[in-house]
Amino acid sequence: MTLTAAAIFAVVFAALLVVAIRVSLRYRHLLLQSQKSESQLRAVVDTAIDAIIMIDGQGLIQSFNGAAEKILGWRADEVMGRNVKMLMPSPYQDEHDGYLRHHLSTGEKRIIGKAREVTAMRKDGSLLPIRLAVGRVELPGEPLFVGFITDVSQRRAIEESLRASEERFRSLISNLPGVTFRSSPSAACSMLFISDAVEQLTGWNAADFSDGRISMGALVHP
Repeated sequence: MTLTAAAIFAVVFAALLVVAIRVSLRYRHLLLQSQKSESQLRAVVDTAIDAIIMIDGQGLIQSFNGAAEKILGWRADEVMGRNVKMLMPSPYQDEHDGYLRHHLSTGEKRIIGKAREVTAMRKDGSLLPIRLAVGRVELPGEPLFVGFITDVSQRRAIEESLRASEERFRSLISNLPGVTFRSSPSAACSMLFISDAVEQLTGWNAADFSDGRISMGALVHP
């Protein structure tokens, strides 16, 4: 090998070495960034208040965060790789696989991208009202489905308590003699509430007063 050829070879080798080092450093940088992003995502999922459950195209559970453990009573290692329908009572349990196959074969989105209130089943078999929202994540091969679950049992209990209180209130009012009403303190004295007994007394029903079609003042003789 001549001196010139050796010099050219050395320069080319050095250039290739520099490229290889740069590629290696770039790959390591991207790998570290990917690991950092994955760690950040995992931290967000694990500390979320709502339950987050990920399943694959066969309905098998791939991820089950801490909130899901707390809300549904299962440990993550107990449910990983099992069909998500184990968390559902009938008829949802019986119908889930069919819904998933229908979506994958037709692309029809019955629940994807929507939120609805359904019932989940905890580990002890008790039923839990939840708000469920499902999203689809496109990945090479097959997609992942992500379910976001909110426990709405406390809200349901409050609503039921309010309904019971309203029923007791209406029962009390209906048994009081005469007409019971409440009006606003404004000059218009618009009716906020009036008992159904007003119809027997005046011939106008309660809705007529509440909607402003008639007022108590209009019934007073000039």
